[in-house]
Formats: sequence, C-alpha cells, structure tokens
Amino acid sequence: MDAKGILLAEDDVQLRILLLTLLTGAGYTVYDAEDGQEAIELYEKNNDSIGLLLLDLGLPKLTGVEVFKKIKAQKPEIKMIAMSGWGKRETVDELYEEGIDVFIQKPYKPVEIMDTVKKLLD
Repeated sequence: MDAKGILLAEDDVQLRILLLTLLTGAGYTVYDAEDGQEAIELYEKNNDSIGLLLLDLGLPKLTGVEVFKKIKAQKPEIKMIAMSGWGKRETVDELYEEGIDVFIQKPYKPVEIMDTVKKLLD
C-alpha cells in the first residue's frame, strides 16, 4: 500500500485548520492532532495509511521531536516536515541526523508547506 496520508500535529488551532483545509483541498487524507499524545494515538490507529508527518516541534504533552522518534522507530521510511517558531540550530541539526526530511521556520507561507508536501509524497 502506498501511504499518502498525512499526520498533522499543530497546537495553534488557526494554523491547524488552515493546513487541514489546504491539504484536504489538494486531495490528501489528513489526520490532525492538537498535541503529541493525540498524534501518537492517531498514528497507531492509521499507521498503514500515513506516509508523512507534519509536526510542530513545540507540541504539548509530547513534543514534535518525541513524536517523530517514536514513529520513526516503528516506521523507518516515514517522511517528516518539522515546523517551529523557535528552531534552535542544535535541535534542527539533531533532527536532520535523526532523519527528518525538511525543517520549515515559522512564520511560513502556506505554499511553502504545500510544495514541500507535494515533493515528498508525489
């Protein structure tokens, strides 16, 4: 099965709704979570159909980094776009070493997310 679903975890409600609207409008199946724990639960229920993680690094309950590491351990081929408004260089470098595909600094243009998603999934 070709996993084209996206797990979106963003605690900013307006940003999450914007991304959800754009991604579903482009034909993607999106599972959206407001915190890291919910993201893990959604992944466990839908892991066969999720091929991309779109995670805010500063999530409540479990950080985006923790979510990524847990999922990556189960599904090494998973792709990830990390988003953050703080993005300390060491953390970003560590994420690339862990296997993320792209880091996008907030604030970003929605087209930047869409182009990146398309490159990684299509």
